[in-house]
Amino acid sequence: IILLFAQTQLTAQSPSKIKKEAERLLSEKEYQKSLTEYNKIKEKYVKDIDLKYNIGLCYYHLNNMEEAIVYLEFHSKNAKKPAPKTYYYLAKALHAKNEFRAAALYYKNHLRTLDTDHPERDQFKRLIIQCTSGPKVEQINSAAIVSTLGVEINSPSDDYRICFNPRVPNTLFFSSKRKTATGGKLNSSNELDPVNGSYRSDIYKSNLEQGTWKQAEALPKRYNTKMSEDIMGFFDNGYQMLFLKGFSDGHKEVVKENYDEDSIEVILPFAIGASSNHWDGDHFFATDSSIVFASDRPGGYGGRDLYYATQKNGIWQVPTNLGAKVNTEYDETSPFLAKDGRTLYFSSDGPSSMGGYDIYKTFFNDSTRTWQRVKNLGVPINSSSHDKDFFLDEGGLKAYFSSNRIEGFGGFDLYSAYFRSPRQEQLQSNSSPQTFIEILNTTTTLVENNSSTNAIQQLTPLKNGGTTTTDGEKTTYNIAPIYYNAETGKIEGSRNTILALKKLLVKHPEATILLSTHSDNSGNEVNDLYLTIKQSEDLSKQLIESGVQNNKYGFVVVVKTTRLPTIKILMEAPILLPVK
Repeated sequence: IILLFAQTQLTAQSPSKIKKEAERLLSEKEYQKSLTEYNKIKEKYVKDIDLKYNIGLCYYHLNNMEEAIVYLEFHSKNAKKPAPKTYYYLAKALHAKNEFRAAALYYKNHLRTLDTDHPERDQFKRLIIQCTSGPKVEQINSAAIVSTLGVEINSPSDDYRICFNPRVPNTLFFSSKRKTATGGKLNSSNELDPVNGSYRSDIYKSNLEQGTWKQAEALPKRYNTKMSEDIMGFFDNGYQMLFLKGFSDGHKEVVKENYDEDSIEVILPFAIGASSNHWDGDHFFATDSSIVFASDRPGGYGGRDLYYATQKNGIWQVPTNLGAKVNTEYDETSPFLAKDGRTLYFSSDGPSSMGGYDIYKTFFNDSTRTWQRVKNLGVPINSSSHDKDFFLDEGGLKAYFSSNRIEGFGGFDLYSAYFRSPRQEQLQSNSSPQTFIEILNTTTTLVENNSSTNAIQQLTPLKNGGTTTTDGEKTTYNIAPIYYNAETGKIEGSRNTILALKKLLVKHPEATILLSTHSDNSGNEVNDLYLTIKQSEDLSKQLIESGVQNNKYGFVVVVKTTRLPTIKILMEAPILLPVK
């Protein structure tokens, strides 16, 4: 008996020591270990209001919002002066459970604790507005079944941004800040620090075998270092990997590296336009020579905006902002362009979100050269937490995305969404070699050849403009496209272009012009084909009424009847411009 008593005395810890250990673990963000220690002594500290707050904090970071709310509410109602972020965590926990009205009240309570010039006031005002948007977004059904990719891929830490390499089938790549990170827990001085340090992100992969994703494994040390590596994607037919690399989230450089273990290890910077100290990321390659990405560079609408850029002679040109139909004063990130080259998915944390980032969709209209109204994908793809990095698979029946919703394993997790029917924009039959980027970089160019036939021909599009240049006997006219309203079918907003074309044809009555009309893809090929003919006939009629010889009105040649029918009407005989 004496020996047993002695053994008990040696191994037992006092409640105060356990409490101190729990607090240490909490400061090191070891929430599960900290909670285990707190649970050993919580019955002895029933009246300790601050201990209740710490337990609630552990539950919050472990995604157990039910328990977090119980402990945090107890603290808020019983503490003479609640901990500074009590209302914040309560609001976030309630928001995560889609209890929008209660969450808004606690956001307002937290807002009252901030100084009038506090930099986060606008953020919390937006969260309150998102609580009013939440019930509306809940009514939008994504027509999809959502599930996590499982413990083989996800971890209690952040796992995000799935990418695929066309050279490596049945393999997905992603980034993660899990505990196996190269270098361990590092602080801002890049030294091991279990208290103030954090795990840097590495790049991982998982193979699909017999319909199941296998345990994720880190890429070789060649790609993963003590720095953070966030994968962006692959290009050059999968031989090049693009990723962000740096010692902190706010200071990462865009770099590229050969993705071939037998190749020489060469990490090079990947710059778009002029070099910038601002953040670029979330790159999506529409083609190997065109890209859509997010950036907080100056000149945008605020926060992070979406841009596109093209490559010319091996150099990426100055990027172009996608405009106010897509970008807002808030953050727009993680673009994905479908195979049709016009359907764009992205994430935004604007006030129309149901909480944090939501995933949205828009469509580029060829005829108006503008983006249609942005649409929220709704639930269950979106949640009241952050939802980002949307990516459709090859067949359009399945999508992947990242989310830190409460149903996950902790932090951001990787999810799949199965649609009831394939997304039409991703079907191979609807794929287009020409994306919205090429369309926006396109105008119609007419060339007047004074030497022989004086034919006006349609040539390779040049830059936008209405200028005229002369090179020897050849005069080049840059004529902007002529648009029609997709709803009414009427030609609109092209008066000056039509007038210029009329004058040119009246000046050269012997000339022949080829009119090409493109549909706006209503989904009905027969209807699209009919409308393209009618638009061409409408323009031809206007030209004839303005003085162009009516014997130049010719026949219709159907050049292509695919998802985007192209109609070419040749005025006069098709001798100078044979249709191919």
